[in-house]
Amino acid sequence: MQTAPNLPTVGRIAAEFGVLVLLAIVVPICVFLDVTALSGQVSETSLTELAQAVLILSAAILFFVGARRLPHATGYLMGVAILCTWMFVRENDVHLDHIRHGFWVIPNTLLLGVGALFVYRHRDTLHGPLKRHVATREAVFMMLGFVVLIVFSRVFGSGNVWRPIMGDSYAPALKAAVQEGIELLGYALFAFGALLSFWSDFGQQTPSENG
Repeated sequence: MQTAPNLPTVGRIAAEFGVLVLLAIVVPICVFLDVTALSGQVSETSLTELAQAVLILSAAILFFVGARRLPHATGYLMGVAILCTWMFVRENDVHLDHIRHGFWVIPNTLLLGVGALFVYRHRDTLHGPLKRHVATREAVFMMLGFVVLIVFSRVFGSGNVWRPIMGDSYAPALKAAVQEGIELLGYALFAFGALLSFWSDFGQQTPSENG
């Protein structure tokens, strides 16, 4: 007889839905504040960009802590943590440009090199933990956020979409506001999924399972 999976409570479902609604409200508020009360546009130093950096850094910290707390999943969790850190550095490239334009490439190249070496040395804790995490409902939020961030924001926020729509009234600032707002939503979903995953040990309750 098969045992039933651990189903979320109605209270948890309601709480998660409430958070998603809140995120859908907060994201456009950030963009609105940028263009009306703060910098007048969604720039590299805007509230929207700051929120993006804070969210991806928070996700990185959660995975770093998880990698330390769950040694049987170190390879996978450190790999994701390093990826999140790479994204954080990339989001802050404008600050690194004060050293030299494009300087962000140097620390991120070193980061990827060290990360790849670490993951390779712990490759026995990579595939199994990855599959266990991806099989959880918490990971769905992360995957959805990643797709929104990497794919949808780039496609829907492209000038090739907005130029035909706006014609002679095309405004790059509007396109940037749309793209950065979508990116913020993607970061928010990803970080929310990371937090839920952290609370559930990234689906690693069965360390003896073969990956």
